[in-house]
Amino acid sequence: MRNILQITSFAIICTFLVASVQSCSSSKKSDDTVYIEGIWRISEEEIYTDVSSDTSSGLKDTDSGNDETDNEGEDNGSVERPYKTEKYHSSDQVQRYLIFENLKYSKIKIEDSEKETVEEGSYSVSGNIVTISINGKQTTAEYLINTTTLTLMYDDHPTLKKRVAQWDAIPGDGENDGNDDKDEENEDKDDNGDDEDIPTCAARHQRDARVGSKLNPKLIESDVIVEGALPDDTENGFLYRYYLQVKPYAKYNISISEISADYDEDIHEKYHYMDVIIKEEFVTDYILKESRFHYNQTSGQMTVTPATECLYIEFFSFQESIQFKLEITEQE
Repeated sequence: MRNILQITSFAIICTFLVASVQSCSSSKKSDDTVYIEGIWRISEEEIYTDVSSDTSSGLKDTDSGNDETDNEGEDNGSVERPYKTEKYHSSDQVQRYLIFENLKYSKIKIEDSEKETVEEGSYSVSGNIVTISINGKQTTAEYLINTTTLTLMYDDHPTLKKRVAQWDAIPGDGENDGNDDKDEENEDKDDNGDDEDIPTCAARHQRDARVGSKLNPKLIESDVIVEGALPDDTENGFLYRYYLQVKPYAKYNISISEISADYDEDIHEKYHYMDVIIKEEFVTDYILKESRFHYNQTSGQMTVTPATECLYIEFFSFQESIQFKLEITEQE
């Protein structure tokens, strides 16, 4: 009789553990997920040539292209709108960029060192489909990322059929394009612009990974409020990672506020939280500070004293699209 009770208890415990794991992992995405987040320089566009003056039914692309065009058309047994192909080069006077960051979308144009925001809005990703929203209007596109090339095939854009962009950096923004070792050395200059004693925080980062991922954290600055969100990740849940240059053995306050999370019904209540993990090295098991923000907890603060010139702040949750504000300040 005692053996029967032991077996029964063991079965109940196993059933509970399996149910918990299944509930937790139901939000897990496919390991084949690719990441659109980052800065992309537009290198090619296929533009419809029959665009009417009224494009209010979709998004407008207010950028004018150059004159190097090729009229093309395809005959696949159905009528297809005519379009022309325009190609842009890194040596052109006008450069155009797409930015996907923290669920925010923007299109930037730079001409004669003058930066202009052409479009601004938000975006969401489902599988390999990205939906871009600007002023209440939406357009969708199938996207493909091949190494450092992003291809967008639009479903309902009023002026564009296709757009190709390259992983790059906006000049003067201190970002790295992942292709130039010199840029990598310059990226981590200190706040005074000095070239001496540049920390090597980013030396081991994998530049071809999504910005904000575990392998390629996003660079931020102290005394600046960062509006963050947790985008899709692979592995077990959703993650975003930041890093910044700090003074060794100085005290820093890490403030997290305005946390907003709407947990899905298929995520067990015991997993309704967001973890924040603070480290002082890119790869290490040593944790300076760790905090768990449970459901309905909207703010919190931690103090750390790193022994290195680097500080890493990692956010993790089983719920996607948690929003928050992050601010890091040095104590006087």
